[in-house]
Amino acid sequence: MKKLHIIIKKEFIDIVRDKRTLITMIVIPLLLFPIMFNIMGTISSKQVEKEKEKHLSVGIIGGKNAVDLVKLIEDRKDIKVTFYNTIEETDTLIKQGNLDGALNFENNFDAKINGVVNTGNVTLFYKSANWGVKDRLMQVLDLYKKNVTDNRLSKLKIDKQAINPVEITIHDITSIRESIGKTAGGFLPYIFILFTFFGCTFPAIDLFTNEKERGTLETILTAPVSRLEILFGKMIVVSVVGFTSAMLSIAGLSLGMHKFADNIPPEMMNTLLSIIRPSNVIMLFSLLLPLTVFFAGILTLITTYAKSYKEAQSIISPMTMLVVLPAAIGLIPGIELNVWTALIPITNISLTSKEIISGTMNMPLYCLVLTSLLIYASISVFAATRWFSNENNIIKN
Repeated sequence: MKKLHIIIKKEFIDIVRDKRTLITMIVIPLLLFPIMFNIMGTISSKQVEKEKEKHLSVGIIGGKNAVDLVKLIEDRKDIKVTFYNTIEETDTLIKQGNLDGALNFENNFDAKINGVVNTGNVTLFYKSANWGVKDRLMQVLDLYKKNVTDNRLSKLKIDKQAINPVEITIHDITSIRESIGKTAGGFLPYIFILFTFFGCTFPAIDLFTNEKERGTLETILTAPVSRLEILFGKMIVVSVVGFTSAMLSIAGLSLGMHKFADNIPPEMMNTLLSIIRPSNVIMLFSLLLPLTVFFAGILTLITTYAKSYKEAQSIISPMTMLVVLPAAIGLIPGIELNVWTALIPITNISLTSKEIISGTMNMPLYCLVLTSLLIYASISVFAATRWFSNENNIIKN
């Protein structure tokens, strides 16, 4: 045990000296989310203010057939009205960005509105990329529609309740936490999984491939320690670095939420804060531990096989997709955690994280996921041990 401790201490010293690993392990995970929240919040708030202050330029086609409605639009101080003869004119201007939207009224619009049985047709043209255009114009149209409806009911001497015989009340029993958790839970696993994987990658390359390329791995093998102690010492360091990277990403997420709380809606903020409870954090980290060991074992095989840093990178880079794609399954609607999905590595973490964050975790399924991850981690370590035991696999030829 003392020899293993010495190896771990030696490898940690080597890792700390590597600035690239420190940046990947500490700086990026810790600062990514505060920076992201700050940028997103700043851009979002500025865009909202800009749209509120913006004066809309609206084209009217067939305005002579909708006198009252056009007057209602013209009375709005935030809307500038220009009259056009054809739809083609306004369509071109909207595409060019010279016009925010256009309203086209059918020829006999007023005649239909002044009656009590016909419906006047108005068409709204706009680009969905332009925020607020549809909402602001629909406010005017809805108001006009309400006024016309009230006027018709008055003419017909019909009470409003007579045309609304059934009142439908919709009550969503999904809690705010569950609703947000189902959404955020599909995204957050990327944080856990990717930072765990990348946190393991650089130390594994440095402790195995780089030493093999420099020839220092052969020197270590001549030391009075067993080959398994050398392997486990290096793998422990790789696992700790990967796990630390994942923990710091969670810390960065928490820091970003607290630091830039003003940019997050209150109901979402309260839900996110309730998620970061000790019990939930412990459950999430319990999944990350075997995942980290699993990655460490796989990366040990690759980095001891590679003869150079460049070769290791060329093999590991495509592997990122093999890590991301299973995690992405958690984003697919209808894919839920069950007995079968609990056995799929990486996917099971994605789905389990969603359940934990939503507050709907089924503990027997959680235990099944944790057990399967421990089995995969054990297989990974066993494979790395067998591979490392063969001298031809670790000595540079």
